[in-house]
Amino acid sequence: MRYLQADTLKDLNLNHFDEWAADFGEVKTDYELKPESDGKYQLKTRFAKFTNLPELMSIFKQAADIRTADTLDLEKPNAVVQEVLAKPSKYQKRAIKYLGERASDIRLGGVDPREDNMLCVVRC
Repeated sequence: MRYLQADTLKDLNLNHFDEWAADFGEVKTDYELKPESDGKYQLKTRFAKFTNLPELMSIFKQAADIRTADTLDLEKPNAVVQEVLAKPSKYQKRAIKYLGERASDIRLGGVDPREDNMLCVVRC
């Protein structure tokens, strides 16, 4: 919407994401596992769901042609889900522990972001 409907958003006084999110979204704060995989939890606030969806869709339909699976009558493949459990190797356990320690150091502010940061940790 920001790129396709900048004028519309301006007319609706939705000049910033926070204003748009206040009208069309709901945030939720909840506990989730820390990425360090140490079994501890942290509070995180995330965009949880859309609200006022009919109004949002009517605005967005001014710039987009929306098609759903129902309107397109698409074939749906049959999915076969097979769960495979594998035990981690000794190397994987050491790597997870090492990455968790790095993540903890970064989260506590003990590392210069130019030296190490969460992007580097998750990229490994």
